[in-house]
Amino acid sequence: FPSHDTEGYRSSVYFSQVIERDEQNGYCYQCNDPTSEHAFDLLANDGGVIKILDIGRIVDLKTFGKTLFVFAENGVWAISGTQTSPFSATDYTVSKVSSFGLFSPLSIVELGETPIWWNYEGIYALGKDQTGFESTVTKLSETTIQTFYDDIPIDSKFYAKGEFNDQANIVYWL
Repeated sequence: FPSHDTEGYRSSVYFSQVIERDEQNGYCYQCNDPTSEHAFDLLANDGGVIKILDIGRIVDLKTFGKTLFVFAENGVWAISGTQTSPFSATDYTVSKVSSFGLFSPLSIVELGETPIWWNYEGIYALGKDQTGFESTVTKLSETTIQTFYDDIPIDSKFYAKGEFNDQANIVYWL
């Protein structure tokens, strides 16, 4: 979960243990005692914390496919398993996808596997590159409504709320 404005936790993404019993909900720590001489190993199904030091303030988290995307004010990061395995406490990767962040969780709209969001500079979409493996970010407003977008006051951009009309296949922001 995003750790909003709590000092010392801004760059942290917590994940729970693999849930096998209701009592485990919210357990974001490992089963073994890390100070023990005998059973100290981190297990694949443990909970934990992922520190992303240069992330700034986390605004929203979205899962698309097998990847958790972390939307922050200063960019977008991807957390997933490695190429050989799904995400686990002992085997994961963190990569920066873009420097174009998200300042308000209200502006993000999901079009299937494609999130679209507002930023101070424009409207951006997360997609896949030509190989289909790497995530890329495209500025959608650049060749269409950029001049109009630039005239919107910054305070208004912060409060913009997006909705997707799947029947008309149109995204609206108010």
